[in-house]
Amino acid sequence: HDALPIYLMAEVGFARGTGAARRLVQQGAVRIDDERVEDETLVLEPDSDTRVLRVGKRNFLRLLPPSS
Repeated sequence: HDALPIYLMAEVGFARGTGAARRLVQQGAVRIDDERVEDETLVLEPDSDTRVLRVGKRNFLRLLPPSS
């Protein structure tokens, strides 16, 4: 379940818990690489690109690809 943005946001402190993270997704405040996340069950698959998770206007998290 760690690959779901709602768990990731709760773990790094961008939301107080998974419920708050779900509400942020429903309100349209969550983006991955400037694309709005509309599905709270979205699973982030590991790939070779660096991604940026943005929550609100000021919270950014760089998601690095897994090291090989």
